[in-house]
Amino acid sequence: MTAASVIRLRVAASASAAAAVGLLVACSGVRATSATPAVLRTYIVQLQDAPLVSYAGGVAGLAPSRPSGTGTLDLASPASQAYLEYLRSRQAKVLRAISDALGRRVGPRSVYDYAMDGFAVDLTDSEAARVARLTGVASVRLDTPRHPVAPSTASPGREAHEGGHRGGIVT
Repeated sequence: MTAASVIRLRVAASASAAAAVGLLVACSGVRATSATPAVLRTYIVQLQDAPLVSYAGGVAGLAPSRPSGTGTLDLASPASQAYLEYLRSRQAKVLRAISDALGRRVGPRSVYDYAMDGFAVDLTDSEAARVARLTGVASVRLDTPRHPVAPSTASPGREAHEGGHRGGIVT
């Protein structure tokens, strides 16, 4: 037997063995694909409570923090401090519920409580769908970068006269 014949026999045997393994896998119902790990992406979780700037009352024992008269929010006021403490305790409660629901510790990347009540967390797409159904959650949105359409050249007070642009972002 020549060297070329030996190589042809080995190639044929290898091909037959590969075909047999493929047939066994197909018949057994086992998938021959490799599992891809789920990708974590940053999601913004908005909670149902009003943020500090718009809280007008309604929680027993907490005075409104929304500015009245002056239009200036006093962050150091007792009302603002008490409401911030309330928001942060509620956020911690929802974060614990998320960790329990997902079976892993989930910590915030960022926390929002002045203009929005919520936080940013890393989740898979399927986890985000589960979080959206939890008590106290108003919405879950993928965090996507926003870019200005043009640099701002308008001076304060001129936005209304220049097509409604403010800060270079179309309003």
